[in-house]
Amino acid sequence: MNELTKNGKPVLDKYFYGSARGLLFLNVVQDSLNAFGPSPLGSCSDPKKTTDDPSCPDIANGESYYACPPQGCIDYVIRLSDASYVPGKSNCPDVYPTYETPEPKAEFKLVYKGTTTPVVFVQKNGKDNKFPHYAAETARVCPIP
Repeated sequence: MNELTKNGKPVLDKYFYGSARGLLFLNVVQDSLNAFGPSPLGSCSDPKKTTDDPSCPDIANGESYYACPPQGCIDYVIRLSDASYVPGKSNCPDVYPTYETPEPKAEFKLVYKGTTTPVVFVQKNGKDNKFPHYAAETARVCPIP
């Protein structure tokens, strides 16, 4: 594992395979800057003005809506080129408890504003069973101002 860093920086042409746990460790680096700009959503259209909408990035402080380089997000693929490799039974979950992430303490649920009852979604088939989709089981009743 120590070969994966040098002077506190990632070494990109090294990897570590922990055979005891069956895990491959390696560094990946995004070498292009993320795209920069306001959100394409309606209330965030003017890059020179700030807005109180919390979903809009704060352009003045360097925030951007985009989380990937302009050419798009990068996928990393590991190709196994060992012709003698024969897949075998996985040792899961016995080998992974060291790397487990505990379940979040709070389970988030969608609720209508001003209520605590979770919104339940049910599958609907749509007109002539040609448009399957999910819809809230109980429709929101909006108060008349």
